[in-house]
Amino acid sequence: MNKLQNIINSENNLQRLDDEHLDLLRLELSNAVALVTSIDTSQSRFCIDKSTLAAETASFYLKQRQNIFNSGFPSAQLPYLTLVTQKLTQLNNVFIELYKIDVGYIYFLKDSYPDVALWALLSIGLEKIDNRSSFFAISIADALSEASWKSIASLSDSEGFCAASRILIQSSSIRSSLLFDTLQLRGELSSKFAMTLLSLDCTIDEEIMHRYLVTQNLPSSCDWMVKQPVTPGNVFEHLLSRPDRREWFRTQCYPNVTVDELAIFGDILGISEYTHSAFEPSCPIATVRFALKGDSRDVNQVIAMLSEINEDTGESWIVALYVIFGTQLPVLPSQIGTDIDYSVAVKEIQTWWGERSEIVFSFWRSGDLQNFDNSLNLLASVEVTANFRMWIWKELCVICRGYFPWNSLVKAERQYSVLSKMRSNCVAKERYNVREKNAVVGY
Repeated sequence: MNKLQNIINSENNLQRLDDEHLDLLRLELSNAVALVTSIDTSQSRFCIDKSTLAAETASFYLKQRQNIFNSGFPSAQLPYLTLVTQKLTQLNNVFIELYKIDVGYIYFLKDSYPDVALWALLSIGLEKIDNRSSFFAISIADALSEASWKSIASLSDSEGFCAASRILIQSSSIRSSLLFDTLQLRGELSSKFAMTLLSLDCTIDEEIMHRYLVTQNLPSSCDWMVKQPVTPGNVFEHLLSRPDRREWFRTQCYPNVTVDELAIFGDILGISEYTHSAFEPSCPIATVRFALKGDSRDVNQVIAMLSEINEDTGESWIVALYVIFGTQLPVLPSQIGTDIDYSVAVKEIQTWWGERSEIVFSFWRSGDLQNFDNSLNLLASVEVTANFRMWIWKELCVICRGYFPWNSLVKAERQYSVLSKMRSNCVAKERYNVREKNAVVGY
């Protein structure tokens, strides 16, 4: 047993693990790869070929899984998600057997299939064989983009990732910010741990930790946040930390009416300079603003332009229409491209709306007035893409004047758990549902 393994196995020494030890891990793994690729035997050739072929297939299914999560709620009732999950489980078993022979047969995938290498190393199956697997996974963080690394790690079933991340964060690893963010996405971050980091000489930017603690309603972090300049990246936490959020936003963020995401928050807060601004469908945030407003004044223009724009852009607008009309829409977003061509779907929608175009409404959602329940239902909808669900979630947090740790890109079980707790929050429900009675934000 090597020195690093001794340190990992000793609970009293866990705090000693740092980037130097990750360098030792990488060296050990590189040596393992050099060994398995230099031995020209029938077994080594078979294992390398087997690992490569399995990785090619696994990479495909990992991308498919991510597409499913991006497209809508990852319901267990989705046949394709069930198939993808089964295939990934079978492939994971292949990597477990290869790992038992030599870790080099997994680690050599780092350059050609880094997504697969990370996914395999963060599986609970490998973790049971080698409790260093989470550290191995963290050691290859630079092989993937930050977004890809987070998305794979967030869906991992690893039980050791949290402990490994906390150890490295406390030792001021250069990956501390990445690991901190990932722990938050996985729901494994605590206020106590973040407060401890604030008292240490930590490499994580102070704002990152305070922004998290604002979501936990820590008074000292709320006080800290209100003193900071406003940016598109921290405006959400600013709103959570302020009792006078509506008036504060009006004075601090006006007149960014249509140019960036601040305008979406202006709509959420019901500030007239934003809600009454001209509809500009060419604006990058137009689909989200349209969906959240749910205003009949803009529907004619959107439905008319569906036949003039390309399918990729059009599908996003159809999802926005689904947010407003729900199952009243004659075509579901998930049907386009599979059960029905885009051009046919557009004709059906235009015909359907032609019979209803005289209807006048505002703040419409799922075919009814916006309310707490139909907003939560959309967070669990297989038809609503991740970006729209993220903004509905932010809207709920701001209007309800409270944060709840939902994330669209984690497993369905965790999403259901968070949504179930939110549904039982009577105070949040009352705050949201009095929105139209002018007793909502900044109260």
